[in-house]
Amino acid sequence: MKLYIPVSADQITLKRFVDYHTATDDVERVMIAVNKSREYCEGLKAETVQTVVDLFETACITGKDTHTPTVTVNGVKLGFIPDLNSMTFREHVDLDQLSKSIWLTNGKTDYSNLPQLMAILYRPVTEQVGEFYNLVKYDSSKVKNYIKAVNGLTMDRVQGGLLFCRVS
Repeated sequence: MKLYIPVSADQITLKRFVDYHTATDDVERVMIAVNKSREYCEGLKAETVQTVVDLFETACITGKDTHTPTVTVNGVKLGFIPDLNSMTFREHVDLDQLSKSIWLTNGKTDYSNLPQLMAILYRPVTEQVGEFYNLVKYDSSKVKNYIKAVNGLTMDRVQGGLLFCRVS
């Protein structure tokens, strides 16, 4: 039996990461990690399940954080917000609220809103000239139009974007 398990963050999409971290039990986590059915995963040995969980969690934090201004995901060119200091009030408020809903005060995390947070930082590029680009104007009611592309970001890019925000 051969299972493909990602070995680093650049092989795990944001959607897969969130699904994994919002799964209710180890069987669901393994289903997401190896992309197999519940029936298949329930048939695995307990030690295999634990190994898969351990390897996937290690992969989530392994690799180099990547931050590039633009990236194409699922056929959509996304750009990282070019100037964090020029964010709108709405962007600031939503980032703050989403951050609080993810990184809870009790030291726990709830990653279910991470795609919405990343959709503020990464938005479709409307035009680009050389290294300069414009993004779709942020509107929380229109995030659904590009959330699939944001969910396709790999975790090395997500982590790189979050690290960039911290440093800036």
